[in-house]
Amino acid sequence: LQACVAAAAGSTDPVAAAADYRRACAGGHQSACAALADKLEAGEGVERDVNQARDLRQTACDAGIGDACRALALALDDDEAAVAMIADSCDDGDGASCFTLGRWYDDGPKSGRVKTDWFKAAGFYDKACVQEHARACVELAHMYFKGRGVSSDVRRARELVEHACRAEDNEG
Repeated sequence: LQACVAAAAGSTDPVAAAADYRRACAGGHQSACAALADKLEAGEGVERDVNQARDLRQTACDAGIGDACRALALALDDDEAAVAMIADSCDDGDGASCFTLGRWYDDGPKSGRVKTDWFKAAGFYDKACVQEHARACVELAHMYFKGRGVSSDVRRARELVEHACRAEDNEG
C-alpha cells in the first residue's frame, strides 16, 4: 500500500495518481483516502464527487488523519463545530490544526470563525511550534516581541525564530 501512495505522490498523471490513491485507500491506508478526497473534490484525475470526498475525509479523520479533519472543519458552516473539530485534531498532535486555530484567534473577525483572543492564539501557536510547525513558531515569536497574549520577551522571541529555522531544516 505504501508503494501505491508513493507512486501516486510522484505521478505526473492525475488519472494514475487517483487510481493509486484509490488502491491504497481500499487497502485501509487512511492518508491515501484523504489524498483521494482532495482529488475527488477537485475533479483531478477522477470525476468530481464532493459527497464521496466528504465521506472519505470523515473516515480518514476518524482514523486520526489531521489533514482530513482540518479539511472537513474548513468546509463546515457551523463555526463552533469547525473550531471543536480542529481543536480535537490539535489535541491529537496535528501541528497544522493547532496553527490554524492560532491563526483564527490571532486574526479574530477576519477569520470569520472566532473573536480575537491573543492568549488563545499564543497557546495554539505554542502547541503547533512544539509539533515543529515552523510558521507557528514565527507567529509566536511575533507575539512575544509585541507582547500580544504573552509578556513581551525579546529573548524568547529570538529562541522561537531559531527553533523555526531548525524546524524548517527538518522539513527539508
